[in-house]
Amino acid sequence: MKKRLFAFLLCTLVLVPMLLIGCSSGSANGVNSYKDAKNGVVVVENRARAGDEWAKSATFGSGFFIGSPGEDPQYVLTNHHVVEDFLAFDSGEPIYVELDDGTVVNSGIKVYLRVFFDSEDYANAYVVAYDEHRDIALLRIDKPTDKRVPLMLLEPNEDMVGSHVYALGFPGLADSYIIDPTSKWGLSDISFTSGMLSRLVTEAGTGVRRVQTDATLQHGNSGGPMVTAEGNVIGINTMSTYSSDGVETETTQYAVSTTEIMELLDKNNIKYATYDPNEGSIVPIILIAAAALVVIVAVVVIIIVAAGKKSKKAPVPDAPISSPASVPSEPPRAPMNGDDSGFRVQGTSGALNGKRVYISTNQPLVIGRDRDSCNLPVPEGTPGISRQHCALSVKEGKLYIEDLGSSHGTFIAPGRKLAAKEPIELHAGDTFYIGSPKESFVIDIKRGQ
Repeated sequence: MKKRLFAFLLCTLVLVPMLLIGCSSGSANGVNSYKDAKNGVVVVENRARAGDEWAKSATFGSGFFIGSPGEDPQYVLTNHHVVEDFLAFDSGEPIYVELDDGTVVNSGIKVYLRVFFDSEDYANAYVVAYDEHRDIALLRIDKPTDKRVPLMLLEPNEDMVGSHVYALGFPGLADSYIIDPTSKWGLSDISFTSGMLSRLVTEAGTGVRRVQTDATLQHGNSGGPMVTAEGNVIGINTMSTYSSDGVETETTQYAVSTTEIMELLDKNNIKYATYDPNEGSIVPIILIAAAALVVIVAVVVIIIVAAGKKSKKAPVPDAPISSPASVPSEPPRAPMNGDDSGFRVQGTSGALNGKRVYISTNQPLVIGRDRDSCNLPVPEGTPGISRQHCALSVKEGKLYIEDLGSSHGTFIAPGRKLAAKEPIELHAGDTFYIGSPKESFVIDIKRGQ
């Protein structure tokens, strides 16, 4: 018996480390550092074509893919000013010209928007959405590609000020042919510049949120990602400003914050992945579980061995069997609230992650930042949350959610944005988020009595 127990314990101790060998702490998109982020970056080109002839001149910029980790991406983010020529020339429609006699004819010229994986490999692209004000454009290629990976977005915050950031793109090759390398526009041609995240700013007059850095940005870098040391995108490289006297002695570099990017993506129901620094690596979790398993096995072995030793002692006469005393059953617990509807809402991420509350049949459950008017308040300063953001209410046994005119919207997963003041029915298991997918909730029902 002891030999079998020893063998079982030995197998457990051997198998657990073997299982851990196959576990990776890397991210699902394979990007674990700023160097890996190049695997999501491409050249974006606008070029005219007349018949079979391509124009010699073109405009270029950089861009990067976004999407769900583990899936081939199809959507590219870049600056609006990178694609403004394409938009100005009718977004790829045939260009018509008016002759001297007033006749309008097809010129035979079209402008094409293309995403290059290298100088010999490209995909045609189309503009899905753009915001000229924020200098953001969202592109889609013909079909998903396995030649790049989607990068994860990270909303910058004040705690990140002073940390290292990296700007990726094609500043030299995209706009100059002075140097003629053996390859062009491929992964090996992507440039990296590094610097500090200087501060987070909101542009006066426009309200556009930007990331200020001292990392060098050049024309051609436009539209490329600005990433953290871990390779997560915090902005789109967009512009440089110089001293007021026009002398290039004092330069300030800016990227459009991912806060602006996520709003555009949410508005258009585009899937993307965000990095949550609070989500730990899977390996520590498995290590804890493995250690617990070993401890449990060891305890079981000790108990069994101890029981075996007791069984060798002289037998003790059986004591008389007495009738068990009747134990009164515990009365069912009364609901804590007489107006309990039976519905529950629970935070699944963000500021209210893990918080679970009941929903009244008589009073709406209002979620927002204002503690005086909201009975489920979100901590002050939580990004994207309005003072009174949304409300959950029960009518005739049915649960409804209503956006209260929030600035950044209320969404039913996977991305349906609610119109203000329009009640939408929810059911157990439905999920929704407010402001951004970081602040998400799930609908549940009362457990037990």
